[in-house]
Amino acid sequence: MTTLGKIRDARRAYERITWLYLLFALSFMLALPYFLDAQEQTLNDPSLMLISSEGDATKQLALLLLYCVGAIILAVQFPPRALANLGLPLLLLLALCAASTVWSVNPEGTLRRIVALLGTVAVGALAGLRLDCAAFARLQTHVVAIVLLGSLLIAAVEPSAGLDPEGRLRGVFFHKNYMGSFAAVALLTIGVRYTAGGGIGPKLLLGGLFLICILCLVLSQSAAPLPALLAAVGAMGVAQAARKSDGRFRALLPFVIASASLLISAFALSEGGAVLGRSDDLSGRTEVWDFALSMIGQRPLLGYGYDVFWLGANAPAASFWKATMNVVANAHNGYIQVALDLGLAGLGLLLAALITVTAKVSVLLRRCDDPFLLWVVGSVVFLSVLSFGEAAIWSGNGMYTLLLAYVAVRTNLEYARCGTSALAVTQEAGASPLKTDRRRFPQ
Repeated sequence: MTTLGKIRDARRAYERITWLYLLFALSFMLALPYFLDAQEQTLNDPSLMLISSEGDATKQLALLLLYCVGAIILAVQFPPRALANLGLPLLLLLALCAASTVWSVNPEGTLRRIVALLGTVAVGALAGLRLDCAAFARLQTHVVAIVLLGSLLIAAVEPSAGLDPEGRLRGVFFHKNYMGSFAAVALLTIGVRYTAGGGIGPKLLLGGLFLICILCLVLSQSAAPLPALLAAVGAMGVAQAARKSDGRFRALLPFVIASASLLISAFALSEGGAVLGRSDDLSGRTEVWDFALSMIGQRPLLGYGYDVFWLGANAPAASFWKATMNVVANAHNGYIQVALDLGLAGLGLLLAALITVTAKVSVLLRRCDDPFLLWVVGSVVFLSVLSFGEAAIWSGNGMYTLLLAYVAVRTNLEYARCGTSALAVTQEAGASPLKTDRRRFPQ
């Protein structure tokens, strides 16, 4: 066998190993609450105020092993500089998280949470370097089938685990909102795969899985992901229209986006909560936000240290729990949560990362013909909007943090390949490119 053949075989082997690892890692991370019997047992349980800040040792060990395997696969396949494809804002945000150990109100807790964050980002970066958007969407489809079908099966044979205390579907997840959010983002992936083409057999399977996602979303009775899902679908539609239309539509696009944002905001502030089954205080979120904003005012620049504000009986949040008996584990807003953890400096870096990815995807939409770029648009918008009601966007062991890392890496790789950046690591990483218009970008 020639040297070129050996290299090709080695690359195929790496791709198979990485794909199998990612399939296991994503499924395992999502189902871990069920495996550890750590699902919510009592709604708003006051005993959580006394929970230890040490965390679950079994969960920590399981995830540490998972992340170590991912880090080894990443180190074997790619040079360290490949991580530059996360982009400068996310790299600086990671550095700020690590530095926050110095001023954290709970340095040991911050250090543990940073390890979880680094592991999560590493898995997302590995996926971004190895799998293009079409391949990642196929991987996600397998994960969706495993997790959602498993959740429905568990709800049928073990209702105490698969249903929450009020009889709503949570499946393998800790809370029904996580089930609903996962089912919603799965709808985006499967919808794009269905419209991207394929034979009648795959389309029937995707159609069946699409209906299962809708069923799980309905049974979870989770309203939180619905605005994010609608915004994502709308953004994908606008992106497709802008891609196919002439310059006149693109010239009107800022006006269309601004008008839609104002209408959505007005709806949410007036009738949105009632329509979605929320109380006037958005299920207790407004009092959480008021308290969190007042605490941000006390440490506005650098925050309280990464992911420890709500951790343990002596956490800064303890006074809120005792005063309101509203026992929450986060700010129920990803942007407020980052500001609590890392101050306005951290929030600025997170917003810079989202804006940078959005700007680069906008360029790619005009220059590349791959339909899965619409999936990137939908994913970014979904994460951005969902984070207004859930603290999902920058948390260790979080599926959406992993998704953000994937989207950032993949977007930067494709942006470099299309000649609008100078990241030389694109070729060395061996990542599969998106389908581009070769007439514009000859190889």
